[in-house]
Amino acid sequence: MPGWLPELFLFSAICFGPLAFGAVEFWAQIILEVLIFCAFILCAIQGLRSPSSPARRFVLPAVGLIVLVGLMQWLAPHPVAAPSSLGPFTVDSGATGKALLLWCAYAAALACLPQILARPGAIKRFSWLIFAMGVVVSVIGISQLGQGNTAYYGLRPVGINWPFGPYTNRNHAASMMGMALCVGLGIFVEGFARWRSHREAGKTSEKTAFQVLVLFLIVIIGWGIIKTTCRGAVNALFIAGIVMAVALNEFSDRRRAGLRWSLRCLLC
Repeated sequence: MPGWLPELFLFSAICFGPLAFGAVEFWAQIILEVLIFCAFILCAIQGLRSPSSPARRFVLPAVGLIVLVGLMQWLAPHPVAAPSSLGPFTVDSGATGKALLLWCAYAAALACLPQILARPGAIKRFSWLIFAMGVVVSVIGISQLGQGNTAYYGLRPVGINWPFGPYTNRNHAASMMGMALCVGLGIFVEGFARWRSHREAGKTSEKTAFQVLVLFLIVIIGWGIIKTTCRGAVNALFIAGIVMAVALNEFSDRRRAGLRWSLRCLLC
């Protein structure tokens, strides 16, 4: 069985989730969960590896505990005001079952992710995919706002909500773009280190153009976050700028001069 097949399923889920209205609707959740479970099953057939991964040692047990609580709720549905509501309860067993499937998919993704990312170049492809999806969501959202926010992709009526791009909830869109922005900043900082090494070797033209392109895409995501008018995301954007300034300062030859340069970049 080809080793790239689980990566294909997982990366397809990463692309599908944001573009399918944030996968908040049941049909989209089903497709998203099927893609993730397929990736997990293929990894299990090949043999799950990397048992010492931090995700499996710490995060996966926590997700398993949440799944256990959800299973108890699903098996014993009763309202909170009922006399027997000492244990986990739920007022809607159907909604609890859907959430349980979603958390199981999340656990499956955590279980197979270390094995998928262990393939050569997978981490780089993973990072660029998340970054690119943030750019796509930002461009669609900004374009939608420019057209009066009438329909998803210009086809489907929005309804009573005030979405952003393919997301029904603009706060969810801001969270996704915030994650993509942080990944983009990491790509930029890594590229900045390589740009310095190429500059010392006298080869800066290609790397400079690449860095300018990455910075331009980061600005697009940042502008999209601002256009969502989500205060939490805007504050996170400002904090990310501070972290970026400190990170770039570590690459400067003279710390004091580098700090002034970083602060100027942040304020501009």
